Amino acid sequence: MVESMSAKRLVARRATAFRGDGSECPVTVEIACAGEVYQAGAALDGGPHIVRQERSVWGAFKAVRVELEHHGWFLALAGARLDCFPVGIERSPGMTAVMRFMSLETGEWYGIHGAEWFGLFEEAPRDLIGTAAEQESKYQRWDEWCTDVLRRAALERRRQWLEKHSRPQK
Repeated sequence: MVESMSAKRLVARRATAFRGDGSECPVTVEIACAGEVYQAGAALDGGPHIVRQERSVWGAFKAVRVELEHHGWFLALAGARLDCFPVGIERSPGMTAVMRFMSLETGEWYGIHGAEWFGLFEEAPRDLIGTAAEQESKYQRWDEWCTDVLRRAALERRRQWLEKHSRPQK
């Protein structure tokens, strides 16, 4: 699947691709590196063979997912979970992890310290998989929630500091 002779294959994994109607197909997912560019590919047995290049492992993986979605296929991998998003070193497939940032059951948000971590290419249950756009939207809402929590905590620390250091009025 590596398209360039100068590209070095970093990860290759057999996984399952599935459609909304329940049909499934074995797929080979691969990440290669060619200098500063990462190449991701997915080859469905008897189906489309897709290769995309981006400047990060996540970017290449996401680009392949989006193209597969256009063909009606989804990857049953942790990197495609609706409740996860990449964190960690994005330039090394073995080190790129996804963090579970929310509970799909309750809608509860998790902070960094309470989160679960998965490898990008770990198998994942189909009912947790969604489109790249859905995943991005959920992550953006989580990021806004985190920003709001941090902002409120900073304001509370400022209020406490002012209360402690202000001089009483006479």
